Amino acid sequence: MNYATGLRRARRKSGLSQRKLAKKAGFDASYITMIEAGRRIPSIEGIERLAEAMEMPVSLLFLSCADQVDLRGIKEQKARKLFGQLLSVLEGGKDEGKGH
Repeated sequence: MNYATGLRRARRKSGLSQRKLAKKAGFDASYITMIEAGRRIPSIEGIERLAEAMEMPVSLLFLSCADQVDLRGIKEQKARKLFGQLLSVLEGGKDEGKGH
């Protein structure tokens, strides 16, 4: 899992700065910086809090963090489709998850 790249992409698509994400998730801003720099790996609880702060399902945040090793056994065409779906959801903004 590449939490650094995945979190950075998801955070940017959510329109949040590191500081705003940290505040919404109840973390110090330096913790988000360390995750995005690859110096920290968030716990499952941390991932849940980050996903909630970005108003996205935890599964989508995990998928955004997946790298080639995590996707082994999935054909390239299927992986591209999954990432396309993920991107579509992220680009749809925070409004899609509201009310559920």
